[in-house]
Amino acid sequence: MHTSQQQLAYSARHTNTPIAIALWVFIILMGSSGLKEPVIYFVPAATPGLTVAWLGLYAIATLALFRQNGIGWIYWLFRYRLLLTLALIGAACSAFWAVDMNLSLQRSVHLIGCSLLAVYIGFALSLAVLLRTLLWTAGATLAVSLMMVYAQPELGIHAYEGDLVWRGIFANKNSLGFFCTMTVALSICLLPKETSWKMTFLIGLITVLGIVSLFQSKSATSVLSLFTGLSVAGIIVTAQRLRLGLAQQALLAILASATVILLIQSIDTHWLNSLLGRTGNLTGRGEVWAQTWALILERPLGGYGYGNLWNPTESTIWIQKTYTNFSWIVYHAHNGFLQIASEIGLVLATIAVFFVLQQLLESIHCQNQQPKKESLFVVVFSVAFLLSNYSEARAMIDRDIFWILFLAMPISLLLHPPHPEPLPEPTSNGHLV
Repeated sequence: MHTSQQQLAYSARHTNTPIAIALWVFIILMGSSGLKEPVIYFVPAATPGLTVAWLGLYAIATLALFRQNGIGWIYWLFRYRLLLTLALIGAACSAFWAVDMNLSLQRSVHLIGCSLLAVYIGFALSLAVLLRTLLWTAGATLAVSLMMVYAQPELGIHAYEGDLVWRGIFANKNSLGFFCTMTVALSICLLPKETSWKMTFLIGLITVLGIVSLFQSKSATSVLSLFTGLSVAGIIVTAQRLRLGLAQQALLAILASATVILLIQSIDTHWLNSLLGRTGNLTGRGEVWAQTWALILERPLGGYGYGNLWNPTESTIWIQKTYTNFSWIVYHAHNGFLQIASEIGLVLATIAVFFVLQQLLESIHCQNQQPKKESLFVVVFSVAFLLSNYSEARAMIDRDIFWILFLAMPISLLLHPPHPEPLPEPTSNGHLV
């Protein structure tokens, strides 16, 4: 870790404080819709209070960053997160040429605010505490979701493509699916660290709950993201046990990826689509992609303004009806790059993609330098996050736990590097112990 990063690392009295942990729990519940959807369903009159709560979180995080770091955290962002900073500034500036300036400004505030929350959590919590808190909060959230499926099926279950699928207390089935992907991957990464049978049992229970909920959500992208992320984890662990260098690890990853692709191609397409609950065009995504690309070509440099086209409300649906030919309401472009490019332009979208890749490579390097279960999960989640953006839009989404987590974990990994775990030593007969 660089000297400037060491100087910015919190002192013991500022790291893992109860207040920071409590804020992180609240952020998880807010960003995962674990509070939003129940409030909308049970107490709709209180819905406007959620926006006030978000604004309060932004203010607390910003004040805490200045109080504990001065302007040093801003310097750190420009030095180590320049691409992210440019993308966020670009999103805010897009309001000046947006179809609806006020809407773009409002959602840009939430995007920047959520990104600041991620920075604060990355600075305030060590990776181990961040992930432990996430695991227990996620387990409790999934348990409540399961209760709603049976106690309040009007909330916990909804019809999709002629089938009934779970969504629990999440906004939709895909949000539940990727939340389960995150939870299962985290459980599997942390489980080997446990020595207590009680903790092992609880983590195992969370894993089972996550797997059941994942398949009941019928979110194909989330299933594939989990499979791919865990495959990458297996490759990394195997490579480290064999003490392979980065070049050898890359070759192993390429060979493993090619094997997976060949296996998938050898499976009957109709059977695969049936298993994943997909039609031949990825459940209408092909049409959405085609129309979104046409929109991008109309405004390739600046887009239509951050937050203008997607996630429409009753008061903003006119934008989508005016500028697209969709025969139904589309809540996102079903592709991270296309969504960003359609709203803030191709240049800024490319910058955002390079930032995502930067964080992925950064996490892989940290895991290679200091092998640890927590940093391994950062890699797994980053891979799953990147893959999920192929058929869903998760990058640069305001008030979203996955975007917050994607930003926060690598920051914590850099500022609070874990102690490396010893690699197994070979015995005299060549076997690893």
